[in-house]
Amino acid sequence: MATILGGGLAGMATWASHYPLDLLSARMQAAASSKDPPMKMLGHFRQILVQQGLSGLFRGIGPCLLRAFPVNATIFLTYELCMK
Repeated sequence: MATILGGGLAGMATWASHYPLDLLSARMQAAASSKDPPMKMLGHFRQILVQQGLSGLFRGIGPCLLRAFPVNATIFLTYELCMK
């Protein structure tokens, strides 16, 4: 049980810590296909802060964290079982 809980929480902590960077990366990839001139990561960061505030960097994190717990718990449990 400790392995499941530890794996799930570790996965959630990992996603929570780097989610804003992943969001910026996704924005840059989506903008690459538009006709607007390309913006660097700092430009997207500023745009989000101006338009949505600091919470804009964490928009959509809920479903990501809900997915992260079972996925990482399963990975940790599988690893532990295979090591026995």
